[in-house]
Amino acid sequence: MKNVAIVAAIDYVGGFDFEHPYPKQQFLGLVKGHKVIMARNQYNYLLTNSVEEGGTSIIPEAECFVITNRPDDVILATPVLDLGSINLDLLQGGETKAFFMGGLGSWDLGLQMAEEVYLAISDGYFGSGKFFRTGYLMEHFNVVDRELCPENDKVCFVTYKRKI
Repeated sequence: MKNVAIVAAIDYVGGFDFEHPYPKQQFLGLVKGHKVIMARNQYNYLLTNSVEEGGTSIIPEAECFVITNRPDDVILATPVLDLGSINLDLLQGGETKAFFMGGLGSWDLGLQMAEEVYLAISDGYFGSGKFFRTGYLMEHFNVVDRELCPENDKVCFVTYKRKI
């Protein structure tokens, strides 16, 4: 589906990095002006660790949506009750992309629809026990760009595009 992308940070075996999100500057540059869909745990992490005082969104200059069954306590983002509530209108928007950012279910849904995947891959091991579907990624996507993170040479940014 056009204008849908995935953004994630993973370790060298495909395990998710829940403690160290996608390197901040690279991530903010990707999602600025776009829609970001995340699960509750990712939202809680960002709310606790990344929101600037007086901020109006969980991620500056992005329209954020949180998949949650507790919508009444979501601030700085729009609650979405479940993955089934993410309708095509949310994912469409001309030049606006919808980035799936976190939660295994949201990544799985996003991966089926995405045209692009942006990964920060670390040579560390996070031991999260949760794994990105790298087999699906390799089968359906091609690497189109790869660069080392300027702030941390142990992280490589890799961009994938869906195979035609």
